[in-house]
Amino acid sequence: MHYGTVLSFVDQNVLFRLFAGFLALCIIDRFSDKPMIQGLLLIGILIAAYLLNMSYQVAMMLVFYFLSEKPIVRDFINILIIPGTFLYLHSFALIELYNGKRGFVGKGILKYSFYIIYPLHLFVLYLLRYIVFK
Repeated sequence: MHYGTVLSFVDQNVLFRLFAGFLALCIIDRFSDKPMIQGLLLIGILIAAYLLNMSYQVAMMLVFYFLSEKPIVRDFINILIIPGTFLYLHSFALIELYNGKRGFVGKGILKYSFYIIYPLHLFVLYLLRYIVFK
């Protein structure tokens, strides 16, 4: 990691990767009736992603999009491409079980507890790091 720089071309923030993937999906949607323009723009996005060291993530987003109707093929490709996939094979099963509907969130304290738990766990991790590396 290169800390203290505004923009590092070695390692990009995850939001840059998500934005590049989102931009690629918008291109697919917007230029679906013009395949030549669509292909050129997607190649441009992939080249830019490669130059910014984030081509792998953008390419995987496109694989997930194009193979969304073929989950077995998609999962097989992910197992072959992603290093260490065996460590999280269980996640593929959970993704396949998702039915597209929002799950139970509840009312009251359960609904808003996630807004407290996430920053609290980051603070606890910060304290642990501070104590260990003091």
